Amino acid sequence: MQLTSAWRVWLAPRSAYTRLCEMEEQAAEARLELERLTAQLEDEEKALRESRRMQSQLEQLRLSMEGEVRRLQDTNAEQQKRLREWEQASIEMERVASQLEKMVSLREQMQSMRTDYEARIARLERQLWSARSNGLQYVKGAEEHPAPEESELVEPGEDPFSPPAPIRMAKERPRLPRTDDDTDWLLSLPD
Repeated sequence: MQLTSAWRVWLAPRSAYTRLCEMEEQAAEARLELERLTAQLEDEEKALRESRRMQSQLEQLRLSMEGEVRRLQDTNAEQQKRLREWEQASIEMERVASQLEKMVSLREQMQSMRTDYEARIARLERQLWSARSNGLQYVKGAEEHPAPEESELVEPGEDPFSPPAPIRMAKERPRLPRTDDDTDWLLSLPD
């Protein structure tokens, strides 16, 4: 029965009361359902806000991570560039070290040659002095004259009275024949 008019309520109060109790029960149930749904909606909205907040944080974290990745990639590229430069510098240093070793070796050879030349020059000077003074005099006349075999100017096994060995500086060049042609720019030098 539907309560559509006031006459029906007056004519059938018991059924109207039953219907009204049913409707109050339905309304209470609907209120309870509404409260439950409102609480559920609030929970859903709260979860949605939390999800959006987390999504925002994740987006910020993603942007931060992308920036960090770019920074690390830039750092990696710079480190690779430095590594290549260091490798090139290392190769150059090895080359320089090799050249230095060669220069040290050449210096040692030159030092050895210098020592040999100085010894040879000293020996030649002694031979020259010995030849000029007939091998019997020292530079200072006041000193005693040792036996010629004991002279420090004479090498062991060398005869003090022998003439000095000739010194050869360079080979003689062959002379070009003289020509009467004055257009020849390659002329022999006069004797």
